[in-house]
Amino acid sequence: MKKIINGFLKKEVQRFGLYVAGLILCLIAVYFIPEVRPLLPVFAVAFSVIIIFALGVAVTRFLQSKTDTHSLSDNETIMLEQQYTTKHPVYKVAYGEIHLLHDFIISRNKSRLVVIPLSRIEKVDERFRRVGVHRVPYITFMLDTGKHISVDFSSRHYKDGEPVINWLIERIGMEKVERGTEKSSLLR
Repeated sequence: MKKIINGFLKKEVQRFGLYVAGLILCLIAVYFIPEVRPLLPVFAVAFSVIIIFALGVAVTRFLQSKTDTHSLSDNETIMLEQQYTTKHPVYKVAYGEIHLLHDFIISRNKSRLVVIPLSRIEKVDERFRRVGVHRVPYITFMLDTGKHISVDFSSRHYKDGEPVINWLIERIGMEKVERGTEKSSLLR
């Protein structure tokens, strides 16, 4: 489990580092534009607030993810660690990836680490949203605990949704997977 969490933290630190680098580049750009240079202290304070807010959100999501992974039994944790070290399919999703293990799904999606045992999935709902000319899928997992977990695919890797759905049909059965229709991105 430690390897999974460390990998998640490494990716999140990289993502946060890119955000900070982008904000620093914006401050440098403001410094070199003479018309807005007097507003540099305002921009510096605003960017500092944004960084602190983003860090707070990241820490909160990490703590939520950690509590989600602690809901696994000891046997499930051991099985998860063994399966994670073996070769398994990995697909890109929005702001992360999804790992398809033999008995689990691990998703790092939108700063959230989610471990889903296949035995707890009651239903999978696949829907699409329009992004430009592409139909981008998103999947909602309904668990036996009543929890709904959404996984969005990115518009860059929209084709990764099809193999994930096919894998789910193969692993949990067609009766639990509902192939969806298109929804407007404004309504989602």
